[in-house]
Amino acid sequence: MKKKGKKLPWGEPPPLSPGDGFYLASFWELTSERIYGQGALGPIPWSAIIKYAEWVGLDREMQKVFLDVIRALDAEWLKYQNAQLESARKQHTPRPKSK
Repeated sequence: MKKKGKKLPWGEPPPLSPGDGFYLASFWELTSERIYGQGALGPIPWSAIIKYAEWVGLDREMQKVFLDVIRALDAEWLKYQNAQLESARKQHTPRPKSK
């Protein structure tokens, strides 16, 4: 997957296994529940992940797996996004004028 002819910053994604699409689609749905504040992105709340898992009909055991997968995806996404925000902040920080 490439956007506008550019390579993705995190490299090419590995091929998906059966069922991976469910987790990825769920992650993108859940990202709207993310907490924003103080110039950084927060994690997707536990309650939103569990509510979504219940809504799609996952049993208790699969809810635990779902929570682990979504949290792992979220941790990597947050690392990438917060690094992007920090980089943008550094580029826009006024430098002291030399005397």
